[in-house]
Amino acid sequence: MKHRKRKNGKLMKTLALVLTIVCISGSLVVQAEEEYSDVENYIAEEEYSDLEGYANVQTMLNVREEPATSADVIATLVKGETAKVLSRPNNGWIKITTHLGKTGYVKEEYFVIMDYIAELPPKGNYEGLEMVSEAIITAQNSSENRNFNMSKACSEIDGLILQPGDEFNWYGKGWAGGVVGPACKESGYVEATVISGGKHVKGYGGGVCQVCTAVYNCINKLGIVPTEHHHHSIASSYVEKGMDATVAYKQKNFVFTNTLDYAIQFEAYQSGGQVVVRAYKVD
Repeated sequence: MKHRKRKNGKLMKTLALVLTIVCISGSLVVQAEEEYSDVENYIAEEEYSDLEGYANVQTMLNVREEPATSADVIATLVKGETAKVLSRPNNGWIKITTHLGKTGYVKEEYFVIMDYIAELPPKGNYEGLEMVSEAIITAQNSSENRNFNMSKACSEIDGLILQPGDEFNWYGKGWAGGVVGPACKESGYVEATVISGGKHVKGYGGGVCQVCTAVYNCINKLGIVPTEHHHHSIASSYVEKGMDATVAYKQKNFVFTNTLDYAIQFEAYQSGGQVVVRAYKVD
């Protein structure tokens, strides 16, 4: 009888030890998952901590307490007002902090993140070259046709080298022989939304102006002033006011000269609605 009790006692101790190990292991797993989740959230916020965006609306944009249209409005942004971006777009909402310190959510479709990108690498043979300027212009919810047109226009610019004194002419002198040329059906461009006469309409080459805007912003950072430069008839949604550039065949050209004392080579490509234009110093 005593022997059976002793065996039962040992069994109970063993069972208790197993349960303790299981509980500890379970708590370690939960803790590890929580820590991993915290790291993920931290990295996500770190990536966007230096970015800003602006309200792309006609009047005012509501900032809501939670990412839902039914949530309380805690602040408003007026047209063009900037705010600090705290998180990447998620389910149509972006987390921001206003200049008054109010933190909340705005609808992605009404808020433009400036230079919204996560370190897109060079796509060509640019490794080892000194990058002297970069412009990344993002259009949210860009269509497949629009992306195609942007990619095609970028391919005409990618790799271009301008020696000091060389001219960049979008359409070319006499509207022929330019760097990019007309974005027409005959040139292989497709239909997408364009701005014409103060309205958004369908037209061939929709999206090429985002490429033109990226080139303009890239050279602007280098102090190069275009000899011909035009703005859209209505404000562009993908760049802050006054920093856009538009082209229209036989109407509006985009021209500049390399006024630097060194040659520059351009990298240009489209990636998921983003146009990346970089200038590299060439010996």
